[in-house]
Amino acid sequence: MKLHSRNMAVTAGAADDEVEKVVKLAKESGRITAESIETALRQVRGE
Repeated sequence: MKLHSRNMAVTAGAADDEVEKVVKLAKESGRITAESIETALRQVRGE
């Protein structure tokens, strides 16, 4: 599942240095979904 969540983060537009942070935040939300990945990416970017 870790590889899948990393792929989802990259597909959502995460840069290499953002991927691990995005995956960690998404996991903390409870479920790994496209929406949780996108939300985590926005949080990492401060949007």
